Amino acid sequence: GGGGDGKHRKARSLGGDIINLMMNNLEEGIVRAPTPKKQTNSSSIPNSPFATTKKIMTTTTTSSSSPLPSSSSAAAALTTPPETRTTRPRKQSSLRNIKKNKDKNNSSSSGSNSPEQTLAVPTLTPLHGFLTPSDNLAMRSSEQEPSSHQIELPSCEDILMHGRLCSILHQYRQVDQNFDFSNLVGTTRMSLQGFVCSHTDGAVQDDDDDDSFAPSSPTSLLRDCLIQQHTPILQSLLECSSNDDVIVEGFFTNGKGLDAHSRMEVTVFNCQAKRQFIVVYRGTSDQQTKPIRTKEIRKDGRGGASGVVLHPDQPVQVFPSFRESYFSTSTTTTTEQLETQVFALLDTLSERYPFCDVVMTGHSFGGALATIAGLRYASSREMMRVSCHIFGSPKVGGKAWRHTVNSTPNLKVIRIEHGNDPYVNLPSEHGSAHPAAKIVANAAGGGGGNHQGSYMHVGHTVVVTSPDHPPKSNNAGGTAIAYRFEKNKPTPKNFLGLSLVPKTKDKKVASQHGIETYVRAMEQFARLGFSWVKNYHGEDGKGVTGSGNEKRQVV
Repeated sequence: GGGGDGKHRKARSLGGDIINLMMNNLEEGIVRAPTPKKQTNSSSIPNSPFATTKKIMTTTTTSSSSPLPSSSSAAAALTTPPETRTTRPRKQSSLRNIKKNKDKNNSSSSGSNSPEQTLAVPTLTPLHGFLTPSDNLAMRSSEQEPSSHQIELPSCEDILMHGRLCSILHQYRQVDQNFDFSNLVGTTRMSLQGFVCSHTDGAVQDDDDDDSFAPSSPTSLLRDCLIQQHTPILQSLLECSSNDDVIVEGFFTNGKGLDAHSRMEVTVFNCQAKRQFIVVYRGTSDQQTKPIRTKEIRKDGRGGASGVVLHPDQPVQVFPSFRESYFSTSTTTTTEQLETQVFALLDTLSERYPFCDVVMTGHSFGGALATIAGLRYASSREMMRVSCHIFGSPKVGGKAWRHTVNSTPNLKVIRIEHGNDPYVNLPSEHGSAHPAAKIVANAAGGGGGNHQGSYMHVGHTVVVTSPDHPPKSNNAGGTAIAYRFEKNKPTPKNFLGLSLVPKTKDKKVASQHGIETYVRAMEQFARLGFSWVKNYHGEDGKGVTGSGNEKRQVV
């Protein structure tokens, strides 16, 4: 029995030495399986914890800072019976030997024994951030197999709120064209209500009569930069949502020194009740009134090809005026584009308020800009859910543009069309023999080779009508029909007659295209109880039933 125990002790000692040697090799970056040699005495093993007292004393004298045991403790360890020895000294000796060998390697290579060199931390490959796009992976969907986010229909309340925000950016210049939305950044609903109530009917309260007008209060700060004439603008902002905070987070313009009618504007709102960051785009006053002009279409059609490449990241062709306005520079900096500032603010808000969606919205020319912004932001931030809720927007690009937008799984486009708005079908060839609306998509733009086709809409279309502008059929109430990726949507035939672009002096055309008409139609759906869309046209049947009246789902 005693001889067997001695063999087991030698085997355990030899196994511990092998582990120590492998750990030394791993520390030096070498992975190999050492071949153990036959040992007859534990004192002859280099890294054995049962080394002689002379060796320990030599090591102690050479390194005074090393936490090695003294000669007396080593001698006591040798005189201790093997049965009473624990595994703890062996582990400490293993770590001691690893550090000793590491110090020798560092001293031989660099001549330094600093603690930073003895402890090597493995280097990890940097991971992509929450908002950092991946260059190696790109998720794609299709019109036949869209993602659940792409086909989700928004509520009537959301569309109404977004339409009202577009209306505010259109009407505020009628009150004061020098009004700066930057003065409202971070102002809560309660502060806006305090300012509006204090200026109702021209009655302005004294600061001493109300503690809310203290010098440090938000209402007092509003009074320093706003006047009583600005009350209708603030009142309109309060009416966008009944009880929810809609806070201004940023206001950006292009064209330094331009007035409110000649500049492009982008306003970022934050609505935490709906978990949305709402970005409202607006073009100049002329662009909003007439988003497509005849001279632009004719200029675009010269040479047999039309459209310009949007960006090297999205090599698809779009209408030239949309791209030119979208990539314009900001007034705050001469080199930074509006897109850079808007996206930077959205990234900051996403870090501050996680789990929020981004909604790009706009009317007319601003709707086209919002669609481009939605594609650009969704393509570069694959983890963000992006929606485009646009009103009366013209066509932006061709077939390659349509495929790129509709195949982005985190981007949803909902287009709202009212009645017979003529600008939603432009650029188009109907009513003119001029080949201006043709667009050539090269091989880089997608589609493989040269493909000729017309400008096309993207996303889904919701056509709304109201009692103010009823369709030909006698319908007492308003209607709303959603067409999934333009499927089954009726094509207008020669709706422009002999004119390529409708005339802006036509009051009927202006009333059909104005943002006020869209907002009024949506208010009727919200207040009068008109039925809002719940399914897409052609997909709202009763389904398939069996002989036993059980429901069946066809895949």
